[in-house]
Amino acid sequence: MIRYFALVLCFLFAVEVSAQKKVDSLRAVLTSKAADTLKIKALNDLSYELVETDTALSHNYAKQALKRSEAIDYHEGKVEAWYNIAYFYELLYKRSVAVMYYKKGIALAEQKNLIRAAATGYQDYAVVLKKDREFKKALELNLKAITLYKKIDDKPHLGIIYTNVGNCYSNMNLPEMAITYHIRSLKISQELKHNSGITKAYNNIGIVYERSGNFEKALESYLRMLEPAKAAGKKSMLAAANGNIGSAYVNLKQQAKALPYLLTAYNEHLAMADKARIALDLNNLAACYNDLQQYNKAYKASIDGLKFACEAKDTESEAYAYITAGAAMAGLKDHNKAQRLMDTAYTKSVQVGGPAVLMAMYEQTANVYRKTGDYKKVMEFTDKLISLKDSTYNAEKHAQIAALHEQYDSQHKDKIIAENALADLNNKIQISKKNRLLGGLGGSVTILLVIAGLVGRNMSLKARKLESEKALAAAEAEQGMLNEKLRISGELHDNIGSQLTFIHSSIQNIRSQEGGRDQAVLQEAEEIAVKTIRDLRQTVWFINNTTFTADDFAIRLREYVKPYLSIGSTAVNINNTVPADVQLSSAAATHLFRIVQEAINNAIKYANASQILVDMHPTEGSGGVSVIVSDDGGGFDTTVASAGFGIRSMEVRAEKAGGKLAVFSAVGKGTSVKVNIPVG
Repeated sequence: MIRYFALVLCFLFAVEVSAQKKVDSLRAVLTSKAADTLKIKALNDLSYELVETDTALSHNYAKQALKRSEAIDYHEGKVEAWYNIAYFYELLYKRSVAVMYYKKGIALAEQKNLIRAAATGYQDYAVVLKKDREFKKALELNLKAITLYKKIDDKPHLGIIYTNVGNCYSNMNLPEMAITYHIRSLKISQELKHNSGITKAYNNIGIVYERSGNFEKALESYLRMLEPAKAAGKKSMLAAANGNIGSAYVNLKQQAKALPYLLTAYNEHLAMADKARIALDLNNLAACYNDLQQYNKAYKASIDGLKFACEAKDTESEAYAYITAGAAMAGLKDHNKAQRLMDTAYTKSVQVGGPAVLMAMYEQTANVYRKTGDYKKVMEFTDKLISLKDSTYNAEKHAQIAALHEQYDSQHKDKIIAENALADLNNKIQISKKNRLLGGLGGSVTILLVIAGLVGRNMSLKARKLESEKALAAAEAEQGMLNEKLRISGELHDNIGSQLTFIHSSIQNIRSQEGGRDQAVLQEAEEIAVKTIRDLRQTVWFINNTTFTADDFAIRLREYVKPYLSIGSTAVNINNTVPADVQLSSAAATHLFRIVQEAINNAIKYANASQILVDMHPTEGSGGVSVIVSDDGGGFDTTVASAGFGIRSMEVRAEKAGGKLAVFSAVGKGTSVKVNIPVG
């Protein structure tokens, strides 16, 4: 341990020496014969370098930079100085003053067309808004920064801003949009071969999936962190990757796979003395040990995790530590202690207020009371769990519907603009026609030139009119489609969804009551309700989104086939080699999903298949996506049954998606359904 701290001290000393050399170099510029603009830049750089270590001196340098910039009317220097002063007030928690200086800098940068400076201002101002949880306003500023960085082709900053936008969407409960922007950040990092950026992008994508409850997809993203984290040589990133992978395996109830990753992450974070991450790792280990019924180990990990969480002042980790400790005590049949721990967990979880920790607390508290036979308390916390799950789902759906409304309003504005432009062009064409009546004066050459000019102008106006008519038609079509999406999504969500949720909750309440009869019937009814709710959410998901990655599509397929795996002897495997950034349109994804769904249903219901393989791969030479659904069932004679087994329906869907479908089968030799869908 002494050796470890010595190494840390050496490392910190090296960092301090490097930073001090930079500060000394900048100070040397101030005493040199350098140009005024270079000295102003040095002052601003000094302010930036010292803001965390010597805030007062940093502020003084920024004021000097501003004073000198004003003396020679140096706009870039003034803008940067205002940004540095703004950050100084941020550190003093004087947000309103900080915002004032950011706005001053942005206004001057825009006025003088300082593109990079304006983009930086929007980016920094958005950070302030995000801290104040004004995510929508922060999003607007980040989107403005994106437009500016694109103008100067600043890819490194674009990658950062895409990440910021993704985080805003995530905080606004719009996971699909969040993932879209994190993927854009990922692409830039891959293009720049920036391994740290690649690692962070996969981490952010995984977090969004994990918060949405899509643990399989989260695991895939976390696993992809490992290679770039190793290449970047960042121990903290590698440790985070191992911890996230372990956490995903815990959520998937694959504890044997989770343990090695969690232990590795724990040891790595311990070596770095990262108390917050150590607490998180120990909580995950405790949850893993509880699932393995190793309750003594679980309790020890929980208590150790609680100690580190308290030192890190991480209330959320404290809440999870009490939850896992309570579950461990319940497993050890110390019910009184378990209840006391869960009472504290309740208090901490309410302080945090996040749905994930509250749901974990409600679920484990219900389990503790179930073991003591207090079914009244079981019902109380089960009801809270169901209510929170439903409200969380409803909040996500309402946020998605609100996003559709915003998109609808935008399209409506585009339509009005197109209509106004079209009316303006019609007026200009009428004026042009009147102008053609002028002109009997002058020589023939003049007349010809006038006519040629008028004809050319008229043709140009007509071409612009045609473009406006096309834009208007496109806006009307888009508006109509969005209007229909809003109607269908709202109907499904508000009517059918709420009724099914009520049925599901009612069945769970009845089954939880002691002495409930007809349990088998209730079990079957609950399974049907759960399946219908899942199918409904899947349908709404397809409706609400405009594009899907191939990985998203594969995950939806896995969710679809899960029920078959638990009730029958058919094994369904999915193989996906389509690149992660390949995207399908909403229509193409829907048609492709229904084709695969029909092929799987046929293989199970009619062919008595024991093995089904769904293979997704890039279409050779076309850049599209190909999917082959093959089975080892009885097969059929395609010359006799070509119109049956839903084949015609699949062919129609393939045609609507712009693709082709082929069916290969023979009696006793299984069936293969191949569909090619274009992308882009």
